[in-house]
Parts: sequence; structure tokens; C-alpha cells
Amino acid sequence: MEPARVLLPPPISTNHLFANVPGRGRITSKEYQAWKKAAAQLLTAQRCPRFTTPVYISIMVGEVDVGAAMDSDNTLKAAIDALKGAQIIVDDNRRWVRSSRATWIPGFRGMVAIVAPATEPPTADELRRTIPPSIWEAMQGHAKKYQR
Repeated sequence: MEPARVLLPPPISTNHLFANVPGRGRITSKEYQAWKKAAAQLLTAQRCPRFTTPVYISIMVGEVDVGAAMDSDNTLKAAIDALKGAQIIVDDNRRWVRSSRATWIPGFRGMVAIVAPATEPPTADELRRTIPPSIWEAMQGHAKKYQR
């Protein structure tokens, strides 16, 4: 299957997705409700393909009208959830989304999600062989401290 390019509305930060309401807990913010509606309309109009295999997702995030302090990783959640909601991807858990990243694009407004079939990552042994043994052993000692 070929990669798909999907237009989404300008990013909304993960920090603005939910609001804490006394007596009700966390609820979807009005800003996020509006963003989800706009995203659903855009996705429906594009007649996007459906990926039924694991994917890699790259989100090209336009910098126009976005605050300078917005973190790139905070732009991913809403966009990936919209792809799931539109059934472009099966789910957003690690079984189905094998990798996701955000890239800032100067002079662009909105987001373009590039969804592509995932390829096989290196095996654990292949990856371990790329780490100097002394570093690997030191990391193993630190990892044991945090396992409980």
C-alpha cells in the first residue's frame, strides 16, 4: 500500500484537549470538541484510504498561527486520534502505530499526516550490537534500580 497524505486542521496542543471540572472530572474541552469536528469534516471530504496493517505516521505541522512555545510531541495525540476516529488506522496503540513523529514546517498552516505501512524494525539483538558493551552493561545496572 502506498503512503497517504492527509490534511488536518492546525494543531491543538495536548495541554488543551481536556478540562478539569469539579464534580465531573476530566472532560473534553470545547476547543478540542471544535477541533475534532473540523478534523472529521476534513477527513471525510478527502476519502482517505484505510490501513489495516501497522503504520508509521509523520505529522508535518505548520508553524503559521501556532504559539512559539508549543511542543512538537504535544501536536501528535489529537492528530493520531483523528486518524483512528476516521478509521484510517486500526488503532493508535503500539501494535498498530509503530512510530510517530512531528516535523515543523515554516510558512504552512495546518497539518499533513503522512501514513505509511510500517517496515520491520531491527531485532533486539541487532540493536544491542550497535551499543558499545560497556555502555550496555552500565544501562542494565541502572535499569534494575527502577524496576519494582
